[in-house]
Amino acid sequence: MDLKWYVIHTYSGYEDKVKAALIERFSQLKISEYLGEILVPMEDVKEFRGGKQKVTSRKFFPGYVLIQLALDEKVLSTIKDQPRVTGFLGDSNPTALSDKEVKRIREQLAGTVEKPRLKVQFQAGDNVRVIDGPFTHFSGKIEDVNTERGKVKLMVSMFGRATPVELDFPQIEKV
Repeated sequence: MDLKWYVIHTYSGYEDKVKAALIERFSQLKISEYLGEILVPMEDVKEFRGGKQKVTSRKFFPGYVLIQLALDEKVLSTIKDQPRVTGFLGDSNPTALSDKEVKRIREQLAGTVEKPRLKVQFQAGDNVRVIDGPFTHFSGKIEDVNTERGKVKLMVSMFGRATPVELDFPQIEKV
């Protein structure tokens, strides 16, 4: 049986529930041989909250699920009739992903597991307050954000002069 990858559109936030429901539905209808893998692509993201670093997972393509199928009319109607599924990418004529696209997505997912990305909540021009370190309780304006290193450069007013200071993300919070 020739299994190809397709993309289905779901209600955002229901991707995992749709995945579980489809596996169950294909099993009930005894058509599991038409179903291959189902992927809900996730990535790890570093966040800084309350001065602490935390790694969380988030959906890579919110509202979309990648599914490997041997597509025929019964399979098509089973998926379209599934609650919280709004349709296929390509709508009435589902378009299969190329092997190259699937390979690229899988490599991208494998790469994010090894090196979590930073979720940047700061940008140049933001007013922030220092909450940790020798400059605690000082306020300043961000001049530069370095996401690779998790640092910001901000201008802090000390002794009536603006002084540049480089701090880590967990050491500041938005005002």
